Amino acid sequence: MNRRAKERMPKLRQLYLSACRFGRDRRTRDHSTPISTALVGTPVERSGVSGLASVPQSVLPRQSELIQLFAKLIIVLNAARGNAGGPAAFKDAQVQEVNNAVVVTLPDGSLMRFRKIEAGSFLQGSPADEVGRDPDESPQREVTISKSFYLGVTEVTQRQWIALGGNNPSAFQQPDPTGGDPLERPVESVSWQECLSYAKRLGERCSGKFRLPTEAEWEYACRAGTKTRFAYGEAPQRWMSYRHAWVNNNSEATTHPVAQKPANPWGIYDLHGSVWEWCSDYYGPYSATPAADPHGPINGTSRVFRGGSWFDLPPSCRSANRHRHAPNRRYTAIGLRLIYEAEEQP
Repeated sequence: MNRRAKERMPKLRQLYLSACRFGRDRRTRDHSTPISTALVGTPVERSGVSGLASVPQSVLPRQSELIQLFAKLIIVLNAARGNAGGPAAFKDAQVQEVNNAVVVTLPDGSLMRFRKIEAGSFLQGSPADEVGRDPDESPQREVTISKSFYLGVTEVTQRQWIALGGNNPSAFQQPDPTGGDPLERPVESVSWQECLSYAKRLGERCSGKFRLPTEAEWEYACRAGTKTRFAYGEAPQRWMSYRHAWVNNNSEATTHPVAQKPANPWGIYDLHGSVWEWCSDYYGPYSATPAADPHGPINGTSRVFRGGSWFDLPPSCRSANRHRHAPNRRYTAIGLRLIYEAEEQP
């Protein structure tokens, strides 16, 4: 071990002892819970971390504190191992899978949450009599999503975007008018290409893969088993949407921190309004033929985005509504939401 690595070891030892004290203080009443149960997560075998169990109820009130401590520990381990010429360094973002959900701890200690969306089928598009519909929402077709997937509980926030070392491209960085943290606003003014780059960088810094949802996956999750204009109902009058979504008439011409409006029936926030969300597909017409896991046209000039935004009237925020732009364009009303895929086991 070289001199610089040795200099880091006291800090590493201090962080380790802090984690041990945390685990000892927060054990369950029978005092049988090992320290590993406090380190929230699943095994990260290639980094040398032993199996990590899910969080006992007794530590839940301080879970975020522990996760931030663990993130700092990983960063110090990276530096010490790298300078010592030891085994491959730890990834500096961590993934924990607990109870049909995934929590990703970013390098700055902030959290990105994903919820499991079970496989199933739905009717994509809108019927001819739906109020506010556009012609490209037909023909309706039966679509099957054959595999479950983990979808971001919220849109990617400004804090999550800059946690990977990027600049904040967002137009809306000022304090939120409701008093919320401005970095909890959704990131916007990002192109489709920049979103792919962000997803790739995130995958390089922790186990698993991240990507944009397909248009079919997005609408399936947005509808959450419903067949109405919105996941919260038909809402024939515009004011009926104000409780459920940030749209033109209630947004005050700005974004707002994520997850302030009610979640849809599957626990996902802001699929209606807030910011549009890029999808992976090229834009193209629907086929009337039933499809399984469709990915859109093979080629094209525009990419799809869905969901409506703070700028749009409620009809544009319907579950079936579609829009598209060139993949290199940026707009203050377009952001992203990611899907997480676990690494395939050999």
